[in-house]
Amino acid sequence: MPKAEVYPFLYERKGVRFNDGKISDIRSFAGKKIINVIANGFTFKINVDKNQTDLSYLRDYSKNDQVRLRFVHEVKTGAKSYAINDWISISKNVRTYGVINKKLFNKFYGENDDQKISLIKPANTIVQPKVVSFKKLTYNGKRKQSYFERIVMTIYGGELEAEYAEMDQKEGLIRAKNAVFTDKAGNVINGKEMIFELKKGTYYTNLKPPVAKESNLTLKNPNESRIEFSARDSVKMGKDKLVMYLYGKAKIRYENINIVADEIVYNNKTLAGTARNPILTDEKSKISTSGSFLKFDLKGKTEVWQK
Repeated sequence: MPKAEVYPFLYERKGVRFNDGKISDIRSFAGKKIINVIANGFTFKINVDKNQTDLSYLRDYSKNDQVRLRFVHEVKTGAKSYAINDWISISKNVRTYGVINKKLFNKFYGENDDQKISLIKPANTIVQPKVVSFKKLTYNGKRKQSYFERIVMTIYGGELEAEYAEMDQKEGLIRAKNAVFTDKAGNVINGKEMIFELKKGTYYTNLKPPVAKESNLTLKNPNESRIEFSARDSVKMGKDKLVMYLYGKAKIRYENINIVADEIVYNNKTLAGTARNPILTDEKSKISTSGSFLKFDLKGKTEVWQK
């Protein structure tokens, strides 16, 4: 299998970049802080000054904290390093914004943010969608509507993956739920709901992940043993179709091992991955262990805990 490409960050609404990493260093100066974060093997130097936020809001942030960064206008300073002056938010919880930059935050987010809709026009010409794969298809010939589960399709020169999708040939619409769209330029955009207007060449997306109910899916790994997983906020599949991203009360079960965490990332082929703020339970021995960060290998039944 080809090695999966690692990206320094992904995209939210209006070109906002985001990633998850660990604080490697914090330094304070007169009216300023410099926070260094390592994410996906890349180093980000965030310059924070008192005109952007009250620096006291950052007093609870320290070295080795796991954080989510949101920012724009990054400057590449090396092969794997960036400088960030226009940061938008720094948060320890992926479901909140944490400390915000008051000069920029309202340009991209606002009150009732979960109801905001973005209109994005793709730069390339319209390309008729092509279905690559799906788990289940139901077709209504009278209405000329197709209903898909676990679908992958190419559209607008990019690739769409969704848990559910409805294709209306008569209206020229595609409605996708719990979707991830990678456009022609490689930008990754995800949303609870996405609507593609094929006649106009536009698409709308609600970028806030679902919180109403859990997504429950079951896959089989190559050795045919069942692995079960669920997440309250979102369940996403990587471009390589192997790496799974579980956010918000994430759960994974394999044989007698149960892991519950704020966030779980794992490879469905190797059954190795990481978990943030996890509780691991061995049902056979009835022993539970908890910590802030876990590296696990379910096939080899090994685990490495980190503070």
